[in-house]
Amino acid sequence: MKNFFKSFFASLLALIVFFGLIFVIFFGIAGALIATDKPEVGSNAVLVIDLMQELREQVAEDPFQALTGEQQNPDFHTALKLIEHAAEDTSIKGIYLVAKGNANGYGNSDELRNALVKFKNTGKFIHAYGDYITQKAYGLVSVADKIYCHPKGMFEWQG
Repeated sequence: MKNFFKSFFASLLALIVFFGLIFVIFFGIAGALIATDKPEVGSNAVLVIDLMQELREQVAEDPFQALTGEQQNPDFHTALKLIEHAAEDTSIKGIYLVAKGNANGYGNSDELRNALVKFKNTGKFIHAYGDYITQKAYGLVSVADKIYCHPKGMFEWQG
C-alpha cells in the first residue's frame, strides 16, 4: 500500500507540473502575439477622444487585461503625445471629442485644451458631440470648430 501512494502522488505531481508548463507556454505565446499587433491607421482617420475616460498621471499595469480583451486607457502624457503625433500625421484628418462630461481635473483639462489648440493650428478640424455637456467639458471642447448637442440634450452651466 505504501508503494501505491508513493507512485500515486508522484504521478499527480508530474501531471500538475506538466499542465502548469503547458499553461505558461500557452499564455506566453498568446501574449507575444497580442504584443506585436500595431494599430493600423487608414488614409482618412479621425482620432476619437472620450472625455469621460480619466487620463491618469500614472497607469497601473494590469496583467489580466489582455485576457479579458479590455483596452487600457493611455496615461495623460501619452495622450498629449498622441495628439502631437496626430497633428503631424497626414493620415489623421481631425479629432472627434466625445463630450458627455469631463472626468479629468481642471489642470489636466487645461493642458489637454492647449494641446488641442496646437492641433487645430495645423489646419485640421476638431468636432465635439455630447448628449449632456457639463461646464468643465465645455471649457475643453470650446476649442472645437463645431460642437453638436443632442436635440433633447443640454448644457450644464453654473454660476
